[in-house]
Amino acid sequence: MTLSEAPSDLTAARGQDITNRVIVACAFILIGLVLLADSLRILPSARGTGSGEWIALGIGMLLLVGEALRAVFASGSRPSTGRMILGTAAAGYGAGAIFDISTSVLLPSGLIVLGVLLLLRNLFAR
Repeated sequence: MTLSEAPSDLTAARGQDITNRVIVACAFILIGLVLLADSLRILPSARGTGSGEWIALGIGMLLLVGEALRAVFASGSRPSTGRMILGTAAAGYGAGAIFDISTSVLLPSGLIVLGVLLLLRNLFAR
C-alpha cells in the first residue's frame, strides 16, 4: 500500500479513535503515579482512604472528560452512555471516600453530570 492508497482517516483503519487511546495512556500514567506516591508515602490519606479511591476518582474523571470531548468535538465516535455512567460512578466513589461527601449529595450531582453529558451528546450529534 502506498501513501496515496492509505486511508485518510486513521480511526477507520485501526477501529478506535484517538480519544480512546489518549485516555488509556493517561489512565496508565495516573495509576502509576498514584501507586508510586502511595509506595513513597506521599499520597494524601484522608479518612483512611488508600490508593484505590484515588485511582477510582482519577479514572472516573478521565472517562467523563473523554466523553465530554467526544460529545463536543468530532473524534470519530459518539459518546458512550455506559462510559458516562461508569465514569460518574467511579468518580463519585472516589470523591465520596476521599472528601467525605454524603451520597445524598453525590447521587443528585452524578445525575446532573450525566444529564449534561447526554445533552452535549445530543446537541452536537453528527
